[in-house]
Amino acid sequence: MAARGGRSMSGGVWRALRGWLLFAAVLGGGYAALHLWLLRPKPVAVRVRTIDRGIVERVVTNTRAGTIRARLSARVSPERSGRILRFAVREGERVAADATVAQLDDRVARARLELVDREIDSVAAQLEQARVRLRNAERDRARLERLFAEGNVPEQQIDDARARVALEKAAVAAAEAMLEQQRAQRALAEIELAKHRVPAPFAGVLTERYQEVGEWAAPAAPLFEIISMRDLYAWVEIDEVDSAELRPGLAVRVHLDAYPDTPIPGRLSRVGDRVSERREQSRTIEIEVAIERLPAGVRLLPGMSTDVEVVLERSPTPVVRVPTLALLEGARVLVADGGFARERRIETGIGNWEYTEVRSGLEPGERVIVSLDKEEIRDGVPIRIEADETPQPPATHRSEANGHGPASAEVSRRDAGHGD
Repeated sequence: MAARGGRSMSGGVWRALRGWLLFAAVLGGGYAALHLWLLRPKPVAVRVRTIDRGIVERVVTNTRAGTIRARLSARVSPERSGRILRFAVREGERVAADATVAQLDDRVARARLELVDREIDSVAAQLEQARVRLRNAERDRARLERLFAEGNVPEQQIDDARARVALEKAAVAAAEAMLEQQRAQRALAEIELAKHRVPAPFAGVLTERYQEVGEWAAPAAPLFEIISMRDLYAWVEIDEVDSAELRPGLAVRVHLDAYPDTPIPGRLSRVGDRVSERREQSRTIEIEVAIERLPAGVRLLPGMSTDVEVVLERSPTPVVRVPTLALLEGARVLVADGGFARERRIETGIGNWEYTEVRSGLEPGERVIVSLDKEEIRDGVPIRIEADETPQPPATHRSEANGHGPASAEVSRRDAGHGD
């Protein structure tokens, strides 16, 4: 009995010890798990973009801000010297073709015109007197010819009457010639008077006045500058390394600082014939872009600052695309996958500073990390998505949703993968 009781007590102790050992193991494992959980790497907050389909373009941009210029401009000088009496147009105002911009003192020219008018009146009176004498001489000749036919007057009187008619005809002709000469003088006087009026050579905007009322104007000095608003273009400089692919006819988007969200469609109209050496560190070539159509509400003015995007290549249909800022060296991206950053190699096609075509390696709907400026972001680290920066598609109409309108190609300056 005693032996049996000893074995029973020994078995109880063993069971108790085994329970404590199991408890200690569980407690130790829990502690280790808690320790590992507390020491685990904290998820890195990241920003992502969702892969989608869209138009991708390969573009080149200007190296420095360009300028809107006018193809037709003029610095206008007066044809005659004179004191400026008035300006009919202020700087910045529009003016019609041939409208008076400035008026010079024309008192001498007007006096000459009045003098010519008086001479014309005098010659016209002399002409009228000569015509009256001619009519009288012709009546006398006719009367004497009837009398001579009846034998009542000698032949000498007929000859004298005929000579008088010829003389009066000559006087009339001389007076008519004098009148024509005076009329020609008047036309010259009118032209001279008109030269004291300085008109706009074409319709446009008066951009600058070089002299003021009361000053002396002369043909050698410009009086004002005018530019036409009918044919404005963008003038910019492109880096010489991009010049090989530039050619007239390429599509261009023009961006104005005054309208940052409204790209203006244009067409490359001219590529310069020489490389500028003004800045040896950045040699450039000049290009000109013709404005094809102004969007509603856009007021294009000479002197505006402008940037351009020359489209060298464009995907014919929407393609899978990745934000260019998500690309790592060697055509790699970090995909947000199950709470971790997973590195993936992709095959790329054409691209620009905003979007790059993906030929393989990514599918629409996957999300890539774009906040690559954080050093701790690398393959395999846990992540926490703090923001999805995927651009929201604009509201569309029914026709646009069917691919017949702008919805088929988003337009934005910051979205280089958009349509024209």
